[in-house]
Order: sequence, then C-alpha cells, then structure tokens
Amino acid sequence: MRGILLTAVFAFCCNALPAVAASPLAGFCSDGATRLVFNKTTHEAVICRSGEVAVDTVAAYGVNDEGFNDKEKRGDNVTPVGRFFVTEKDRLDNHPFLGNYWLMLSYPSPEHAAKGLQSGLISRDEYDRILRAYDGRYAPPQDTALGGYVGIHSGRDEATLEKRNWTEGCVALSDAVLSRFFDRIEIGTEVIIVNN
Repeated sequence: MRGILLTAVFAFCCNALPAVAASPLAGFCSDGATRLVFNKTTHEAVICRSGEVAVDTVAAYGVNDEGFNDKEKRGDNVTPVGRFFVTEKDRLDNHPFLGNYWLMLSYPSPEHAAKGLQSGLISRDEYDRILRAYDGRYAPPQDTALGGYVGIHSGRDEATLEKRNWTEGCVALSDAVLSRFFDRIEIGTEVIIVNN
C-alpha cells in the first residue's frame, strides 16, 4: 500500500511540474555552426555553438523597432531583419553608447539592396557594390541611403536587460554576455535576425 501511495504522489508531483521549454530559436543551432540568432519580437537572443544553445539571453534593438518592422533607410533607427555575417570586430574602451565590444554586420544585405533599388533609394551602381561585398564576404558600402554601421554591441546594460529598445538600429547585448563570447566569434560568423 505504501508503494502505491508513493507512486501516486510521485506521479502527481512530476506531472504537475511545468516542462522547461526549449528556446524557440534552438532550431537555428541544429547544424553545429557557430551563429548568433535574435528575435526582435520576443527580445530573445541565442548564441549557437557545436549544435547547441550556448547562451540564451535577452537583447535590445532600435529605438523605433516595433518587432515586426525592418530597416528601410538611414536614420530610421530600426534594426534590420535577415541573414548577415560579422565583418569587423573591435574591443572598445567603455564607449558611452557602444560599451566594450563591437561586431559590425554585413548590412545592407542583398535583400535590403533589392528593396532599395526598387524604391529608388539607391542607384544600380550602389546595388552592385552591395552584392559584390556580400559575395566577397566583406563589409558592404556604409554610405548609401539604406544606412550602415549596424552591428552588435554592449552598453546600457540596464535598458538591455529590461528589454527596452534604445539603439539607433543595432542589436545590444549585455557586456557580460559579449565578454564571455567575444573572442570565440570570428569574422564571417553568421547572424540571423527575425521578427516573429
């Protein structure tokens, strides 16, 4: 009788506990590549290493981000959505807005360039230069009407950890997170930013 009672209590307790949900972004980690993945809607950020989520944290985005919008032009203070790669990295000395770490992204992407060409924001020559840069895996032109100098940085940790958007279009992570993984993020590391 005692065994049945213990089994019943164990079954009740264990089934009543909520399951720990895996990150919705974990699927981006399944191929084993190192990559950074961000969801603008939920403020979730993951760093994938060796097929697993190495870090599951929060991020902040452009001050004008509403979660579902995408960067369109210089000065809109919106974080772009899409696939990018790291083109530059730098340690900073406690910059007042960028914190201690900077990872520049390959924005504008070919998709943003196509939209910019179609809307008349950029010329055919600028479009071609962006595509060549992307294909060559180097930083695209940063001086077009699409904007530039979009990256991942630290700074204003309190706002970032509270999920308050405060950047001019960049992704912000806490200094503690970037300090742990900065040396392991290489030029060319893929960065994916989604908004759903």
